[in-house]
Amino acid sequence: MALTTYFDDEGREVILENHVTGTVQVNHEGKHHVFENFNAFILFFMEIAHIESDEIFYNNLGRPFFIINRLKALNPEKNFAHTLFWQETSEDIPGNMRSILDDTNNATQRIVIQDRAEFERIMSQLEGISLNTELMQLGYLYPLKNRSSLSSEAFIFTNSAEIEALETIVAALPEIHFHIAARTTMSPSLMAYEDRNNVSVYPNVGDEDIRKSLKNNSFYLDINHANEMENIIRQAFEHNQLILAFDNVVHNKRYTATENIFSKDNAQALIDKVKILSQDNTAFQAALKRQHKHAGQTDIYDYQNILN
Repeated sequence: MALTTYFDDEGREVILENHVTGTVQVNHEGKHHVFENFNAFILFFMEIAHIESDEIFYNNLGRPFFIINRLKALNPEKNFAHTLFWQETSEDIPGNMRSILDDTNNATQRIVIQDRAEFERIMSQLEGISLNTELMQLGYLYPLKNRSSLSSEAFIFTNSAEIEALETIVAALPEIHFHIAARTTMSPSLMAYEDRNNVSVYPNVGDEDIRKSLKNNSFYLDINHANEMENIIRQAFEHNQLILAFDNVVHNKRYTATENIFSKDNAQALIDKVKILSQDNTAFQAALKRQHKHAGQTDIYDYQNILN
């Protein structure tokens, strides 16, 4: 598609973007404007919308970075106090970030790095760089759900009949009730678990049953083979389920604390952890806090302290 056109409610052409030439044409208040690129159009929009540009929060070293620099060039006398939220990972300090750090008159006064490992990696590469911008680490504010009580229930969401060490785990933990769900029909081998007193299976599961399992089960076992379903590990994390996994099938290490990833040859270690934590709410809550820390969870007070 070479052109994208935007119309107002009365069917009049307002914006025409040419993806070949990069130009943007705008009809505004009876005048026709032509901008050589999208960045110039954004600057025009900020001006006519009366958007304050003294302090901008941005999270990309592409277009936002170039707009920030252009604002500074157009207003050299103005004191800017922008903040870059860096949410990506890199092997080396990106060139545009390096230019911010080296610039004694830069408009970006703070770089907030949200991933701790990325922060430590960048901090280790600062030799020879004139550090003229404040570098800090600040985690994420995940929308965590309250979990008021500890239940002896575990959730597994799978699109595969192969679930690592399932028979061993179910047999060793009769006091734990396992909820195994799939969006599709289940294989006979999984359906056979329906005869176990401590297992419920949900073939062709609906959204409501998934919500109930996330809400009511204190543990999530990431032990199914094949792909992760529907970003379920993030969902389990936000529902304050303690996530336990095997190293050969773990789907999302960002939300799974290293201490809770077990060797596939040592199912007993996973079993022991579930057995202990399911009987000790204090220990369970402590394990949840370590899971939060691993994923970079912070709180609103940290944001207030840094951004104010």
